[in-house]
Amino acid sequence: MATELYGVRVEEIQGEDLFLRVFLLYEDGERNIPDGKLFFLCLLMDSLHPFNAEQPLFTEIVDIAWWTKYQNRSIRSANYDKQFSEQLDLFESDENAEKYIAELQVLEYHQSTKQDDQGITFHYYDPKKQCFGENETDLEQCVFYLKASNPRWFLHLSQGQTFTSACYEC
Repeated sequence: MATELYGVRVEEIQGEDLFLRVFLLYEDGERNIPDGKLFFLCLLMDSLHPFNAEQPLFTEIVDIAWWTKYQNRSIRSANYDKQFSEQLDLFESDENAEKYIAELQVLEYHQSTKQDDQGITFHYYDPKKQCFGENETDLEQCVFYLKASNPRWFLHLSQGQTFTSACYEC
């Protein structure tokens, strides 16, 4: 299982307009919050969990006939899991990022209040407090505005929804 690097909260959603707050959960003194469309396409893919053939963005990524067969398999198969992973990897491209995300803006940036360059700090989502880390104001975070090329790509999201992601920008 991959390390969760970012926490995401849907601040507001209206049609093709989406406002996301992204938190840096893995502080290592080198990592920051990326601001490229490809990173946000990957975040949108992570927001699809659990995968569902009813989600318009998911049907763009995966061949639904193959997905149905994958879901109905009687035994787990590393080959199927590899094929699914390959379909996701093929979708992650700059071309698709431009195709699905029409506009991206950084609206707000908040630097971490803790400046510990000596170690690595992990923060997790606390469902009881409904927040990331002990205190979200201590975490590096950004608010982003995304405009979808089609409002269907955001249909699976809801205001207040939270999720984590292990995606990263190379």
